Amino acid sequence: MKCWGSNYYGQLGDGTTTDSTTPAGVLGITTATSIALDSRHSCALLTDGTMKCWGSNYYGQLGDGTTNDRSTPVVVSGITIATSIALGDRHSCALLTNGTMKCWGSNYYGQLGDGSYVTVHPKPICRRHTQKIYQQILLLIHQQQRDLPPITRQVFNPPQIL
Repeated sequence: MKCWGSNYYGQLGDGTTTDSTTPAGVLGITTATSIALDSRHSCALLTDGTMKCWGSNYYGQLGDGTTNDRSTPVVVSGITIATSIALGDRHSCALLTNGTMKCWGSNYYGQLGDGSYVTVHPKPICRRHTQKIYQQILLLIHQQQRDLPPITRQVFNPPQIL
């Protein structure tokens, strides 16, 4: 994996804080299935379901339990079954195979979804109501497909919640 551009916080993951106009190798990332980028930090989802992040960590958005900036990737604490990842401004999230979501970092506006405004969460926490929101989305899909012709309903069946 390679990154380039601004590197003030170490967000290129090459072990430096030197900007780069050419692709620089991210240290220790060889099995990434996807990446997510913010202007200050970066994360990679690995084939084994774990996650590594690097760059600015002022709000704990790297998920390693600290608020220390990192110029090389660090393992996100407690993320072992992630299927997808997303970054916001100073926070990070992972969707897990069991249908739950964990987020960490800045929570100044309640963006971590835990029902609080605790400013910093440097380790992943479960979002509240993730399953309920998923069920509501499925219900809306089901209601919309009732208005479709029968052939379309047979082609598109929403996933079932187990």
